[in-house]
Amino acid sequence: PSVPILGHRLQSPYSTRVFESCWVLSNLVAGTKEQTQRVLDVGVADLIIALLNSDSSFRVKTQAAWFIGNVAGDGAPFRDLMLESGAFEGLLKLTENRALSYLSKTQVFWSISNFLRSKPFPDFERVRICLPVLVNELWSNSSLSSVLSALSYICDGPVERIQAVVDTGCVPHLVHCLQDAVKANNFDHQLHAIRTLG
Repeated sequence: PSVPILGHRLQSPYSTRVFESCWVLSNLVAGTKEQTQRVLDVGVADLIIALLNSDSSFRVKTQAAWFIGNVAGDGAPFRDLMLESGAFEGLLKLTENRALSYLSKTQVFWSISNFLRSKPFPDFERVRICLPVLVNELWSNSSLSSVLSALSYICDGPVERIQAVVDTGCVPHLVHCLQDAVKANNFDHQLHAIRTLG
């Protein structure tokens, strides 16, 4: 179906139809920047962001998070558009729900990290609200890959950003994560931990 039809189906009362439409749109914005722009031009982004704060199932919300993460990871202009639309706050709020499955939580934190990946870095005052959420997840040793990468992106910049991470008190645990990653031969975790600590 066309993108406008998919957008219309996002407002369906049937959860399966909403999920399937969101899934297709998430795949479309995983393509080229031109494809992402065409999807956004239809106006479906606000509908998908609204799903995060709706009564939709976690399955639907996870799919919405995937869409948002794909768009935010497509470069600074798309990321800033998602920021202005309130998607970042929606993702953070979603992490507060204890009923979120491990797989859903992993997807949400991957999407959060995508907001911090592109350069130029977003206004730090807009995104620093994620620090307590990231550090809390770090202590739980869950979604480590995305949390460590997000922290490394924050630390890849001015001293005030680095200081903000240090002020959370997470440095000793980052060292512990690095030690565990070395023992487990987990190169991905090692890389992001070193980039953050370095």
